Amino acid sequence: MAHLKEGKSFTEVAAALRTTCHTVARWERWFERDGLKGLGSKPRYWCNQRLSRDYRAFKDAHR
Repeated sequence: MAHLKEGKSFTEVAAALRTTCHTVARWERWFERDGLKGLGSKPRYWCNQRLSRDYRAFKDAHR
């Protein structure tokens, strides 16, 4: 958030942190809504939904 406060664009921040502008915008929304607490870990239930069942089984077997 310090980068944004310094006047850098979402694009500049995303490039510096090797992420997307969309992610930076999401972080800003969470910070505006909930302060630093909003930037803490969040459940990521949606991540595994994109992976096929076979891939998840493979990934779990190779941990």
